[in-house]
Amino acid sequence: MQASATAEDDAAQAGSLAMQAQMMATINRLQTTNADPNRGGGTSAVHAHVPPPMPPQLFACPERQQVVPGVRPPEARSDLVDIMRCVNDHIAAAMGVSIHTLTSAVH
Repeated sequence: MQASATAEDDAAQAGSLAMQAQMMATINRLQTTNADPNRGGGTSAVHAHVPPPMPPQLFACPERQQVVPGVRPPEARSDLVDIMRCVNDHIAAAMGVSIHTLTSAVH
């Protein structure tokens, strides 16, 4: 009994995943193609490619993984200017000259 219920669940889940993949393919196709409005809208209409502003971002997530919404992209470090100033100060101190001597020589 349990094996048949598991098989039915697996078949239902496989059917659901197949339908989701078909829907995603249809949505992606509709986002990236545009039918000529002067032609008939039948299935034999030739679609002209219209690149989207961004590529389609609809995809199937692998099993046991999830998409985390609202993730911020990596940002540049805000302390790099201070680190470079400190490095330049150390170089100037090691050479025994003022930092202004080094910076004025560069410019």
